[in-house]
Amino acid sequence: LAGTPARGPHSARLAMSSDAARHAQLEAKLDSLASLRQEVQRLYESTRAELYAVREEVTRERRARVALGAENARLQEWNRELSAQLSSLLGDLGAAAGAAASPHAPPLLRESP
Repeated sequence: LAGTPARGPHSARLAMSSDAARHAQLEAKLDSLASLRQEVQRLYESTRAELYAVREEVTRERRARVALGAENARLQEWNRELSAQLSSLLGDLGAAAGAAASPHAPPLLRESP
């Protein structure tokens, strides 16, 4: 080819050396990217496992809160029932005490001297 300088063996070796260096750099970058990808995958899996554990804990806590709310409602109802029974018994006791103090009460209900 006219006008093209002839390449000597030195220039060919230089081009191959440059290509080899570039190839080595690309290989190093690929290795680095592969390593980073593996690290990101490990972090993803670890975070995913933590997320599932937290979700399970939240579910357990919600169920416990619902159960406690139901137990609280039952106890409040029982408390109202006991309060009504106590009020009734106190009313009966007051009526019996009033009847015992009455001179017209049967002998068993009268207070003994």
